[in-house]
Amino acid sequence: MAFLFLRCPVKDINERCSQAQAQAEQAQAQAEQAMAGLREAILAALSMRQIPCLDEARARLLACQEPATLQRWLLRAMSAGSLDEIFAE
Repeated sequence: MAFLFLRCPVKDINERCSQAQAQAEQAQAQAEQAMAGLREAILAALSMRQIPCLDEARARLLACQEPATLQRWLLRAMSAGSLDEIFAE
């Protein structure tokens, strides 16, 4: 099998590598868009519920890179009475 791999033109290997890199970049962009959407939804929920989002909380929200955490905060923002309830660990 090693010999078959060695027969593959370098051009094919480079093309596959470029395709994989493009797919990874696209997946990263989609993940970033999804997290931005979650952040916007949290801010909208806070606004609708008339819970002020202080600078410290906004900074924490914008810095979060964990989709699961953002989802948890969004669910809490829909029913919580305060920022402390939303961001509680």
